Amino acid sequence: MVASKPDKEEYKMSLKITTIGVVIIGIVAFIIFILFRLIGGA
Repeated sequence: MVASKPDKEEYKMSLKITTIGVVIIGIVAFIIFILFRLIGGA
């Protein structure tokens, strides 16, 4: 399979997916952090 240079639409799409993924991971990590603070484990 030969990798072709992504056009603008493909690039924007992958950038959006990556950003959403990072945001979701950040939110989940923050919720876990708050839960540990509330429980008193940290």
